[in-house]
Amino acid sequence: IFSIGKITVCLNKEHQNRRLLKMTLTGSQGQIAIDMLMNRTYKGRVEDVHAWDEDNYICGGIAEENRSIIRILGKGLSKPKDANLPFFEFNYSAFSNRRMQNAPLWIREKIGEDSADDGYKVDDHLSITMASLQFTYIRSRTDELIDYLSNGLPGKGMGVTKKAAKGFINKRIQTRSFLDLTIAAPELRIPQHEIAHSGVVMRLGDLKLRTWFELDADDGNAGTVDWCRALSVSIVGFGWNAYHDQKREKIDDLSVNLEVNFRKPVSKRRAMQLQGSLSFVAMLLKYSDYCLWRAILSNNIGRKPDVSKWDNVEKAYWMEEAQEQEKSYEKTTEEAGRVTYSSSARIIRYGTKGRMQVSNEIPQGKLEPSMSMSDQPY
Repeated sequence: IFSIGKITVCLNKEHQNRRLLKMTLTGSQGQIAIDMLMNRTYKGRVEDVHAWDEDNYICGGIAEENRSIIRILGKGLSKPKDANLPFFEFNYSAFSNRRMQNAPLWIREKIGEDSADDGYKVDDHLSITMASLQFTYIRSRTDELIDYLSNGLPGKGMGVTKKAAKGFINKRIQTRSFLDLTIAAPELRIPQHEIAHSGVVMRLGDLKLRTWFELDADDGNAGTVDWCRALSVSIVGFGWNAYHDQKREKIDDLSVNLEVNFRKPVSKRRAMQLQGSLSFVAMLLKYSDYCLWRAILSNNIGRKPDVSKWDNVEKAYWMEEAQEQEKSYEKTTEEAGRVTYSSSARIIRYGTKGRMQVSNEIPQGKLEPSMSMSDQPY
């Protein structure tokens, strides 16, 4: 069991004296439980998250409300029903004997067992819930953060995490595992530009994702079964609002509902199945709405960012090293055209014995020291 009051992560560019982002996680908790049958349960939660833009702007270069990048809804513009839910919560259970007691209804329906005295045949079950978040999108800032995470050290760590997740998924594809992911309707807030107090808020709808396994009879081999992984995604309640000075205009929801079902068999002899449904969509825009969207596309989404100030540290390091190597190569090439002698070099002469004397006097107009032979023996 562990509990952490607050964790703060900063993304800095020290050589430019800039801080791109400051993220704070509050109320992190974790718990591990193992029973006598070696069934394991892992629980964790994070109460709150807030990401803030602390970059250097000229006076009046950005509105204060546009500095917020990520925050939990419930304060400010709206107050959803799930305002008391934590930002992130998960519950993972692994069963050594493949027996799950008190399985949720949807798992019992997928397994097809109405009742089981000794539990349901499940290897593990992962349940994740997330509260409604609001993301503020400004293209120049978002693109620089993506460039920082892609080219810097955090990007390398994310690549390793991606490979580990891919291996974890490949390992679980033939297990009796169930996943239930529920995300309360997130919002995407898009201002006209950095200093604007008006824009639009896109409500992306409640997201519910579930994955499970299915066993089907294998047509190629009688008496055998084929594993299938199934995925179900549903998005309910898509809509948008315009806002001016932090006040939203009342616009009817679009009521867009999307549902996608996907089945992938392990056997290559069987084809994948993809089914989807989309509700009827009808949207009426007023002239003022059209002008607002046009301004957002022109001044924010469609405006190309100034990449000259990004100056990724790792990229700059490799560029400086390449320039130094190029200068060293040019210097070596220039010196290769003439021969120089060291003052301690040994001079060897074949033929008549004699002593070579080196004069330190340099004749006018010559760069190399003059040499003369004497008849004195060694």
